[in-house]
Amino acid sequence: MANFLRATTGSFFASLATTFWDRRAALHQTDLVGGIDPNNPVIAQALSPLSQTGLEPMQQVALVMRNVTQQAYFLSILDFFYLSTIALLCLIPVVWLAKRPKVQAGVVIAAAD
Repeated sequence: MANFLRATTGSFFASLATTFWDRRAALHQTDLVGGIDPNNPVIAQALSPLSQTGLEPMQQVALVMRNVTQQAYFLSILDFFYLSTIALLCLIPVVWLAKRPKVQAGVVIAAAD
């Protein structure tokens, strides 16, 4: 029973982590794309080397979107690590307050399932 619960809980939290990662990536991608304005001289200056390499305008947009997507996933994994750190810090007191296992003659007696 304990093995079943451990496997089920692991699967549940793996799906939660994946969902969190994807949704945060979509949020970051929206924020990053919102800052791209072709009329901005800084953006135009950043895109000018792409046109000098012979890329078509759609290829330039695809390259920029690929970089934006990579950065969005990077930012979302940072968010996941921040959340994991907070969860770990909140669980430290649980470890400190947990009962110690019973010891008899130097042997640890495990609780029966």
